[in-house]
Amino acid sequence: VDVLLEFADSRPGEEIYFWFDVFCVNQHKAQNHTSAWWRTTFKESLSSIGHVLLVLTPWQNPLALTRAWCLWEIHCASSTSARLSIGLPPIQESDFVHKMTDRLSDPNCSDVVPELEAIDLEQSEASEQADRTAIHEAVQNDGGFDTINNEVKDYVLKRYWRTLAASLVKARKAEEEARKAEEEERKAKEAASQAKSKWSRIARGLAMAIVLAVCCITVVYSPSTMCELAPFGPTTSMYSILGGWFQFVGYDWVVEMYECPLKICTDNNGDSHQVSCASEYNNVLHAREFLAYHQLKNAASSFVSSGATYYNKGNYGRALAHHQRALKIRLTVHGEQHLSTAASYINMGLVYGVQGDYGKALEHYERALKIDLTVHGEKHPSTAD
Repeated sequence: VDVLLEFADSRPGEEIYFWFDVFCVNQHKAQNHTSAWWRTTFKESLSSIGHVLLVLTPWQNPLALTRAWCLWEIHCASSTSARLSIGLPPIQESDFVHKMTDRLSDPNCSDVVPELEAIDLEQSEASEQADRTAIHEAVQNDGGFDTINNEVKDYVLKRYWRTLAASLVKARKAEEEARKAEEEERKAKEAASQAKSKWSRIARGLAMAIVLAVCCITVVYSPSTMCELAPFGPTTSMYSILGGWFQFVGYDWVVEMYECPLKICTDNNGDSHQVSCASEYNNVLHAREFLAYHQLKNAASSFVSSGATYYNKGNYGRALAHHQRALKIRLTVHGEQHLSTAASYINMGLVYGVQGDYGKALEHYERALKIDLTVHGEKHPSTAD
């Protein structure tokens, strides 16, 4: 069905109809048709339809090339004005392209399309022996087995090359579209980063202006007077507000801004600062933990990206090492029952799979599934994937 839909989609604007031979030829009466009927009525009907779509599946051992009816239809298309197109299921098309290009680039490959060597009308099969006999008689009257076998092989071979060329064009078009999409995504991220940087500079400038204003006020007023200033409230509260702002600008600045009220508090309270400034100490501690958390998250993301790059380049050893480091960080930051940890298990499973270590691949996929079941439950789409 996928092949039929793709065939129709490749001809926009045309009204497409499909005739199935199994429905067009009465299966209960086919055995009564003579060889003359196959050489005239059947051939003329196919010619009037004008186009034969040959679905090759599996492409390395096509069932259609072993059936008497199918081979006779190919002969009819070749000997009339009807066209012949080869259709491949999408899941097999990429394999077809890779195998065929590998064969073409291999100097020791003497037969690029060995699948066609199996074509032999005399050995072909049919569901009804009467059909097979009638088709064999038609072949004998239309040139003989050797002649029609060679004709069908040459005809199908030409369509193989056309199909390969079309598949390569489609693959290159898909690669180009993917490249354009990546470029657009890169530009969008760059624009977003520039916008964030712009607003970060504005926020930092505004924050520094407020800080300078606070510093100017401290020149005039004593710390005890500053703690009673309105409308801002205590100076330490102002710095805490600024610390909250800077979480949108840079986490390292968050730590600096929370350290300011701690310094003011310790300066004002002398030896009793450990008791009096407990809240400020707690803010600084949380800010430093928050900074360390985000630094670790960013490091894990970097290892995941570099691991994916090594995987795409075929350097599976380096890819696995980087995904392992990302997993170690995520276990530290998130723990076992987190979707980011599950993603790392999947990444490692992929690498183990291409390395042929299917036992470890399965083990990591099962760990990821266990996390998905815990987080999402049995009926969630992510669990199904």
